[in-house]
Amino acid sequence: MRHATGRRKVIMTLGVMALATIPGRGATQPTVVPGSVAFEGGMNIPEGEIEVYFDDPSSSDPADPDALSTRLRSDGNAKAIEFLLTVDTDVSGVREVVARLERNDGWLIARGSTVFELGAPVRIMLHTVMY
Repeated sequence: MRHATGRRKVIMTLGVMALATIPGRGATQPTVVPGSVAFEGGMNIPEGEIEVYFDDPSSSDPADPDALSTRLRSDGNAKAIEFLLTVDTDVSGVREVVARLERNDGWLIARGSTVFELGAPVRIMLHTVMY
């Protein structure tokens, strides 16, 4: 029996070491950041879909795999909509949080952004887009 216990400990130790060497695992803990989106002038947010996402100006890849986002639905009756974003605590550089409001047909209605600071709630004001 003593031999089986020793083998189990070795296998578990090797498994933990293997998981620790995988990039992006073990070292960082995700943090949930609260936020809200409002429309300029204190008006109700128009009906449509809002996408809230991180925009890293230092990244040249628009499809950044670590860019986390959330989608919200506006029914046109709310002055503000609250949301939660999940972000790794090892974010580096200045990141911006962007919100885009689009109609059901895909037309962009409004956009807003703010600088992201870890530990502070995100507040985004949407401004009407002019074509």
